[in-house]
Amino acid sequence: ELSSLLTGGRLSPENKRIIVEAYNLKLPDHAAALRVAQQLIVASPEFQSTNTVRKNGAKRELPESPNPSVVPYKAMVVVMLAGGVDSFNMLVPIGDSAYGDYVEARKRVAIE
Repeated sequence: ELSSLLTGGRLSPENKRIIVEAYNLKLPDHAAALRVAQQLIVASPEFQSTNTVRKNGAKRELPESPNPSVVPYKAMVVVMLAGGVDSFNMLVPIGDSAYGDYVEARKRVAIE
């Protein structure tokens, strides 16, 4: 049923077998079994595309690694966290007065 709902019936027999085996390994915990099946379905190529996936058994060629750039650059890194985050321990102040305020506020959970 999940296959039809989430992939429009495109889930290959091989991937369906893998998902059913993973589901059965999590039984009798039906909630955990359903979660693992959902995770595997959304990770499948059939979920990610709108056409029928045709496996040909050929291995993909690895692309050549690009030459590293010698031009300096700045990058912004975004970290997406699921769930709660203790933002006061993500960016710890390093200045003397700022760090003192931080330690006063955080007490025993402050990062030294």
